[in-house]
Amino acid sequence: MNFAEYQQKARKFAQYKDEIYPFLGLTEETGEFLGVIAKLKRGDDLVARYGSKEAAREAALKEAGDILWQLSQCLEELEMSLQDAAELNLKKLEDRLQRGVIKGQGDNR
Repeated sequence: MNFAEYQQKARKFAQYKDEIYPFLGLTEETGEFLGVIAKLKRGDDLVARYGSKEAAREAALKEAGDILWQLSQCLEELEMSLQDAAELNLKKLEDRLQRGVIKGQGDNR
């Protein structure tokens, strides 16, 4: 599946009244994902929390999926394509790599 297919399929689950919802949800889901990662990096016993290392990994992947869904809905609200965003991002990164400016400051380096 590509990003365009994902965005189209994911839209059927969009059940919200206010177009601000996915933007707020993106922030929430990002925080939840980072919470799992922070606990892992802090050295918490994620096996005790989630039952197994695989379950902890699955929890992080589920949160990452929630981020993807919220982002796709944000782009839908803006009439933009997740596929276009992904392709443009890779093009930008390739250009930076070719110019030797992957590391650095600013969006337009």
